[in-house]
Amino acid sequence: MGDKKYSYCSGKSRIDVPCRKVGRVWVQTPSEAAFVLTLDNDPEVKTFATQPGSFKYKGKQFQPDFLVEYYDGRYKFIEVHSRNYQNDKFKERTALFEKGFYELFGAEFSLVFNDEIDLTYVRNIEHLFQYRRITETDINKIIRLAWFLPEKLILGEAEQYLKEQMGSGFSIRALMWLRLYDFDWYKKIDEHTQITRAVM
Repeated sequence: MGDKKYSYCSGKSRIDVPCRKVGRVWVQTPSEAAFVLTLDNDPEVKTFATQPGSFKYKGKQFQPDFLVEYYDGRYKFIEVHSRNYQNDKFKERTALFEKGFYELFGAEFSLVFNDEIDLTYVRNIEHLFQYRRITETDINKIIRLAWFLPEKLILGEAEQYLKEQMGSGFSIRALMWLRLYDFDWYKKIDEHTQITRAVM
């Protein structure tokens, strides 16, 4: 997909979003920033680029928000848009470029409305993202202690156990971030969250 992560558009806002798959990217709206986090956390997504370029098809110019590459080999252009700002011209353009992207690149095209982005899911990603800074040495210590815990348990119980064994400043949430524990991403993470050791 190349190294290009952002094409600057004069007069548009710029939001800096750190992520693990592609480093740091720039987007133009809060909804796009939230969508970056969903792509970054999607295990089916290999890599992605924001504002991948401007494309011309049948005399019309179009600049999609994202180009996504999946592990199964698919490519998809994605536009994040407000449901409130649609008109016939916009619908015609998106229909035209759905056909155009397939003809030009063999790629799919999807329109994602900002109200389809689950904000609880996004906030959980943001919450766990802070635990990426824990050192590899400490991660290994947490993993070794976690093997003595039940396969399924409540997050608060796991945190209390780690605190007793390692002191404050360590969290099982680091293993949740690394997907070594499964849980419901669509419910707010708190001390009552049920976590299950992932099958490796």
